[in-house]
Amino acid sequence: MARRLADVIVVQPVEEALQPGPPQGSGRSRSRLRRPRRPRRRRRRQTAPRPRVRLSPWRVLAGLASLLSFALLAALWYAPMFRVQTVFIQGLVRVPESALTNWPPLQALPGTPVVAVDTQDLARRMQEAFPAFRQVRVWAGFPNRVYVQVEEREPVLVWKDRGQTYWVDAQGVRFYAYGPADPDWPVVEAGTNHVKLTADAVAHLLDLARRIPYRPLMYHSRYGFGWRDPGGWPVYLGDNLDDLGPRLTLYRNLQAELKRRGVKPVYVLLLSPRAVVVRMEEEGEP
Repeated sequence: MARRLADVIVVQPVEEALQPGPPQGSGRSRSRLRRPRRPRRRRRRQTAPRPRVRLSPWRVLAGLASLLSFALLAALWYAPMFRVQTVFIQGLVRVPESALTNWPPLQALPGTPVVAVDTQDLARRMQEAFPAFRQVRVWAGFPNRVYVQVEEREPVLVWKDRGQTYWVDAQGVRFYAYGPADPDWPVVEAGTNHVKLTADAVAHLLDLARRIPYRPLMYHSRYGFGWRDPGGWPVYLGDNLDDLGPRLTLYRNLQAELKRRGVKPVYVLLLSPRAVVVRMEEEGEP
């Protein structure tokens, strides 16, 4: 029996009819079809925003100041006009100027950058090389000068040691003699230079020179300071020169007694007003 046309024809909506159907030969239903995947977009990494450099006027001025400083330092170091050309020395009295101009550290100064001169070290080395200077001051003067100002020690006595002459100031500092000595300075003839003089010892020596008319004074490494009597024998007081008055009075009495008896000792020791030694044997002569 023939079917009716209304039973064969199936009416579908337009949207459903336009959708593609399952491929032929596949047994999958329409509900199992997958939709096409969309490509994933890559996420961009978020970077920190770069700080913006702002050139403020103060930064510009600081940079210019730094450049000018470097340029000035380079000019002070390399420019010929800032190299030492003249060394001025002031304050010399007895020490000759040639003694300083021939000193190697001062001879090396010309041509040196004035900013490279270590004035404190130069003053220290000069005072060590020249004990005759009580004080040394060195400073640099721009653009190319160096000034040296010295203060000399004032000598008060002469110290002679095996042909070498030294001067001694009131503090007991011994230094080389420059030129002739003043005739009023006492002279001490010693056989050694390893004697540490103090200010008190120098004061006692000056007092001793005023009290006795005998010249020169002497120093013995064992018996100390003394002098030679007009009779020919030495008189020693030791290293301690305290109580000069009583000891000198004692010696004047002893001197008169020796002269009265006609005795000539080898030497006399006056170590204190109560300790007197008169040596008569020849083997005891110092």
